[in-house]
Amino acid sequence: MPQSPYPTPPSSIAKFTRYVRNESIYNDLKSLDSQQLKEFLLSYQAFKHQIFGIQNPTNITNPFYQWVIKHNLSAWDIQKSIIDCYHNDTNQNVKPIWSQARMGQSRTILPDGRIVLIGGEYEDAYDPNFCIYNDVTVIYPNGDIKIYNYPKSVFPPTDFHTATLIGSGDSEHIIIIGSLGYPEDRKFSHTPVYRLNTRSFKIEQVAARNSIGWIHHHNAVLKDNRIIVTGGQVLIDETMPLLDNIDTWVLNLNTLIWKNITNLCRKWQRFYLKRQDDSWLSLYHYRQLDYQLDSNDLQQAKHHSETIEHLIGKAPDLDSYRLLLIPPIGHEVAFDDSDELNGYDTTLYIDGIKVGYKTSDDSCIQVIIEGKLSDDKLELLQQNLRHKLEKVENMACEIIDI
Repeated sequence: MPQSPYPTPPSSIAKFTRYVRNESIYNDLKSLDSQQLKEFLLSYQAFKHQIFGIQNPTNITNPFYQWVIKHNLSAWDIQKSIIDCYHNDTNQNVKPIWSQARMGQSRTILPDGRIVLIGGEYEDAYDPNFCIYNDVTVIYPNGDIKIYNYPKSVFPPTDFHTATLIGSGDSEHIIIIGSLGYPEDRKFSHTPVYRLNTRSFKIEQVAARNSIGWIHHHNAVLKDNRIIVTGGQVLIDETMPLLDNIDTWVLNLNTLIWKNITNLCRKWQRFYLKRQDDSWLSLYHYRQLDYQLDSNDLQQAKHHSETIEHLIGKAPDLDSYRLLLIPPIGHEVAFDDSDELNGYDTTLYIDGIKVGYKTSDDSCIQVIIEGKLSDDKLELLQQNLRHKLEKVENMACEIIDI
């Protein structure tokens, strides 16, 4: 007799679980009878990795997903809780474990009390369970849970989008705008827009005219049958990194046309600096080195110093790093709570004009000037920053105007 592709259900829950941090998670499994436990085990085997739908939508509701969503489990929780009957520990991470506990997942509460969760990602690319999802979860007021997914061509993996509820009754929909997505899926000239029917959960792409660009981490507000989009980051050119969206965009739901309502009045100057070899900047390790020295943690400081030396080929130039965002121009340092919302690391005022620096994205340094500096001061600001960054990185750097 050929061996069954399914495991024999364990005789006790103790043989099925290995370590459960939360007692309610364990009790949920412990309450299953033998048939329910078998169905749970089979659903785990069938659905433990991400799959894409074959229909629009594809109902993939199963006991494993329901358990994961109910307890908001991460991949780490799942792997520590379930004894995998098919793979030993060395093979479990070949594919990401399907999990909840996601970032960039939207949550929409419908008038009838249902909660709709869309997409999202688990962790970042460094994690073996990193995954961006294209599923939709519906949580009913009575606690029931249904899960749908879609062909990748119909609805690709989507995260850090917005979900805006429009209409009512049979015409009730959720408009999904934007995504960070996988780098290879990003299209700089395109803004993803999808319409999700809250009755059938069919999803369709909206063919909007014009484009913000590939946007994510933004905000969306519905007003007068228009969706107003602000903030976030946008890919506006395939040669550029993800940059801040400084404009306000409106999607007219009647005409499906995007319109920039700030491009006639917002004349800000913007530029960014990057290494000429397009490698990542070393600023994270400089920040850590500076912090550890200030904390007198010499062991960690030595570690980051050695890391920088390995990355740039010489000992770190900490003096240039500390002066990096201090221009040789008369200025005042700003202390404005709103700058935290803007994401500025440092904010200055030069001639009364706000100048914001962003260094958190290690692909470049962004500089946003909320106004217009004189040509000579702009040139001095740019060249001084480039000169110090080249010393910090031990590499030629270039200025890119936006």
